[in-house]
Amino acid sequence: MRRDSNSPSLLLRNRIANSSGQVGRNFLCHPNAKAIAIYDQDVQAWKGTIQGYQVHEFFDEGLMMATTMVPPGLIAMSLPYIGEQSMAMMEKYNRMVVCGVLVEDTGAGRVTVDLFGEAKMRYDLNDRDTANMIRGVALLAEIYFASGAREVLLPFASLPSIGSVDEIKKIFSHPIPKNEIECLTVHPMGTCRMGLDRKRSVVDSHGESHDVPGLFVADASVFPSPIGVNPQVSIMALAHPHRPAHSRTRGALLHRGLTVNLDRLRR
Repeated sequence: MRRDSNSPSLLLRNRIANSSGQVGRNFLCHPNAKAIAIYDQDVQAWKGTIQGYQVHEFFDEGLMMATTMVPPGLIAMSLPYIGEQSMAMMEKYNRMVVCGVLVEDTGAGRVTVDLFGEAKMRYDLNDRDTANMIRGVALLAEIYFASGAREVLLPFASLPSIGSVDEIKKIFSHPIPKNEIECLTVHPMGTCRMGLDRKRSVVDSHGESHDVPGLFVADASVFPSPIGVNPQVSIMALAHPHRPAHSRTRGALLHRGLTVNLDRLRR
């Protein structure tokens, strides 16, 4: 996640491309929570393509679910067990399926730099997105039990597991504090957002800085809003070196000798 904050922090450290004051603002991240299903038989979910299965039925509600099996060490680290109890649970690894719930966030945070130029991120999960995440986990548990799971491990400190579809209602029996949810993200975006209004955005519709001709940003930081899905394909499209605007501008700037010397920037 640190390296994905480099675009705003690079601009902030060098005090460029920020006449709008928007660099580092609008920090979006697709908050995620996972749930683990345990079946009676081996399913070997670690085989095959990661995120090979997704649930798109709840897109309009800001939710997406995807299988995302992870190595044993990461699962063990996230479990609320220690010692023999942890070992007993990890012996079921071949019978586990891990899925994540991605929330299309409605709140936003901010990336700043400290006195040493290091990136600092602040993001507070709002009430709406928290409720949506909890509902997404409940829906995921329902899918698990419908497919034959015998137990579902939940990302809630006060309710670590349930054993049947009838117990899903326990998720809603009392408020779940935000600090009791195991939450993660790998999709930071929005901190150099794209737009036509130079007072409210950092780059134009081609990713070129409003302030510095020839300076392009081509990563997820230019997204003006959360996209609700995995962003890698969109990032690759934005970074494609043969986009017409990029090629024309780069050629004109090279001809006039106005290229930006990146080696002089404080990286």
